Amino acid sequence: MIGVVQHIVVMGVSGAGKSTTGEALARRLGWPYTEGDAFHPPANVEKMHAGIPLTDADRAPWLRALAAELARHQALGQSSVLGCSSLKRSYRDILRSGAPHVRFLHVHGTRAILADRLGHREGHFFPAKLLDSQLATLEMLAPDEDGVVVDMALSVEDQVDAALRLLGLEPLNMPAHLELGHMSVSLCVTILVPFAAAHLTRIHLDSLRNALLRWQFPLVTVSIVVSNIAIFSHYGDLLRQSPELLLKSLAAASLLCLIMTLAAMPLARRMSRQVGMAYRISFGVINNVLIMIVCMEFFSATEAIMAAAYLAPLYVLLFYYRLCSRKKA
Repeated sequence: MIGVVQHIVVMGVSGAGKSTTGEALARRLGWPYTEGDAFHPPANVEKMHAGIPLTDADRAPWLRALAAELARHQALGQSSVLGCSSLKRSYRDILRSGAPHVRFLHVHGTRAILADRLGHREGHFFPAKLLDSQLATLEMLAPDEDGVVVDMALSVEDQVDAALRLLGLEPLNMPAHLELGHMSVSLCVTILVPFAAAHLTRIHLDSLRNALLRWQFPLVTVSIVVSNIAIFSHYGDLLRQSPELLLKSLAAASLLCLIMTLAAMPLARRMSRQVGMAYRISFGVINNVLIMIVCMEFFSATEAIMAAAYLAPLYVLLFYYRLCSRKKA
């Protein structure tokens, strides 16, 4: 399922090492990791602290919250890894309701190993005496469920290697090397083609060059607007589902642009007003068109939308710079 947004739920009873294996798997894949225990309501934590087994009614809101978290990642077009005990098939069905492609990695082992691990674990709210309750509740993955089992007795690295092989996934470091050439070609085309066109225009089409220079401000503005529209149209469905993503991206982009522009102010202090403004803009606003192109092709929607949103403060700076230029003229 390479290339498909999917979510791997690392399941198993307490003490199996779900968090350790899940975090290691997420690092190898370059996906975000979600710790399911962090979503337990306080009442559940108190019961487990007291050694009282959770009921299906206790787990239901917790599982629905985790399904919502999977749905959130799905809406972002982002694969993820989730650590969750998922002891029963009915629990796993709730998680599957959150996204189209939810798969399971069961970290499994003997009771002796589990008990030994729980006996040496500190700083966790799950007491060892609840182990038998969880083992009694555990329902192994059925043949029709999309999931695999790895032995918890293996090292974490070997568990992850086995999981990647059984799930048919490629770690980030593998495709990164394979995609490096593709990414390099994309970057070269994006940078060199406009550069070559500009160079040839300067040498052979002097009248066209002069015309472009006279109209450079509106042309640059139009190209930026078109780039933004292309990004937001491409991710239109996502933005309609999660409009807050655009607002968060605009807020983060504006803050980042402000920080970078302020950082350039000491360096531009001795420059003229017009040159200093141009310097701050160039320092504060990176090549977003290039970033958007690369993000759309190689990364998730979040990065591309963030890059597009980063152009919003650029509009403000460009028009202010244009206004300053006209006043001086």
